[in-house]
Amino acid sequence: MKIGRNDPCPCGSGKKYKKCCLNKSIGTEKELYEEEHDDWKDYEGEYETRENYMTELAKSLVELSKDKHYEILKKEGWGTWGPVACMDCDNEENIDVKCFAVKGDLEPQTREEEDMLFTAVKEISRILDLEKDSVGFMYIGDYFIASISTCDKCGSHSIFSDF
Repeated sequence: MKIGRNDPCPCGSGKKYKKCCLNKSIGTEKELYEEEHDDWKDYEGEYETRENYMTELAKSLVELSKDKHYEILKKEGWGTWGPVACMDCDNEENIDVKCFAVKGDLEPQTREEEDMLFTAVKEISRILDLEKDSVGFMYIGDYFIASISTCDKCGSHSIFSDF
């Protein structure tokens, strides 16, 4: 996915891409690809590695029941985590959370693996309008968890969560 000049900078600074890292990333297509995929250089055969990751991801990705998700959080000392309010309509009640988990050793190590995990979560959740920034990712216990909060009032996925 190409980053637009006016998009938020992927470095997390909160600035627009054009005011932050745009000039840092100017280079040839080959240089940009090599920089972005630097993690893959240690592997023999990038295609096989991506294919293996997707195969393992497909085998491991499951939807967690609310009880199982809470059990994992509580066991790791996160028993008070949860959605607080919809940032679009200020609803503070009836916020649904769907959680999906993979084995912890499948935690994404590259942006490409993160994109693969997001795509898999989007497919299994059947939420067609899901945006990547609407999914919360966290490594907890033996799992890497993707959570999607949805406001039952307006359908937004822009939910403020707190610990």
